[in-house]
Amino acid sequence: MKVAERALIGMKIPGYFPTPENLADEVVAKAELKPGMKVLEPSAGSGSLAEAIIRAEPGVDLKVIERNSTLRDLLAAKGFSLVDHDFLEHHERYDAIIQNPPFEDNQDIDHVRHAYGLLTPGGVMVSIMSNGPFFRNGRKESEFRDWIDQIGAIWEENPDGAFLKSSRPTGVRTVTVVAHAPTAEPDFFPFKTVSTEPPDDDSTVKAGPLSLNRSDRSSASYDNKRARRSPPPSRSKVAART
Repeated sequence: MKVAERALIGMKIPGYFPTPENLADEVVAKAELKPGMKVLEPSAGSGSLAEAIIRAEPGVDLKVIERNSTLRDLLAAKGFSLVDHDFLEHHERYDAIIQNPPFEDNQDIDHVRHAYGLLTPGGVMVSIMSNGPFFRNGRKESEFRDWIDQIGAIWEENPDGAFLKSSRPTGVRTVTVVAHAPTAEPDFFPFKTVSTEPPDDDSTVKAGPLSLNRSDRSSASYDNKRARRSPPPSRSKVAART
């Protein structure tokens, strides 16, 4: 196994920067995994985050996705259950998705939004990202920050040089994003409305149904978990995912 991993050194694999073990453990801890949870690592690489998931909670039902055939073979040799090649074409639901997606061309934005859409009610997504989407002024980045606010996600900067301990070291600056899907709620629930007629001694309070759309429920669920919006200082150009 170690021989296969060493063979990856110097091999050109776009977007492949393994998560250092200490950061992987910190990221996985944010998901607060429980036995029996259905978990996905959708950009599994050589298995750094997948291994951290098993260290944290061996009782989860873990699936992984990886596009590169060499990395897929390594993951299979390590005993991980591969379910697909292209995460953005994958549509199964999961209780938790933990990922370190590619960063080039804002791919991490696409992966984060897709991952959130695959969560079961009350599920959690934890994702490493480039810090670029949190300070760049492009339309895609701005819309992403608005969306992060809407769903009530939180994010924090990872330490400078967090990936210098990777088997493929890089100085790229990163953040970790945590987002929870709304818990299941009925489509309708009773509420009170007051009659529009002038009040009198016989006035009554009437009940009726109210429907909230999903975005309303999501926003209401996370009033106390607003995302940080102060942009991190830009010290180096973000070039790759890690």
